Amino acid sequence: MSGIWINTQGKGLYLCKGFDAPQLKNYALDKSKPYAIEGHVSYGMQPFLGWYATEERALEILNAIQEHIWECERSKLFPEDGYVEPIYTMPAE
Repeated sequence: MSGIWINTQGKGLYLCKGFDAPQLKNYALDKSKPYAIEGHVSYGMQPFLGWYATEERALEILNAIQEHIWECERSKLFPEDGYVEPIYTMPAE
């Protein structure tokens, strides 16, 4: 897969080719959600895709993205099971 489209919490849409592990950001606007997930897109741009209260929750989201990518790839191999859109919407929490 050349990437997956991500609808961010901020309503942006990016074709991401990779992700950074959640990191504690002390400049988070909402101090109750200090862990950010960043995506890798073209030209070295790394937008924030979502903010979460704990590192564990952010890792759960990354696992969900990985599972969605797997489901997209599987739907290409087994189209009789139904097509899965390569778009993932970041959960609010």
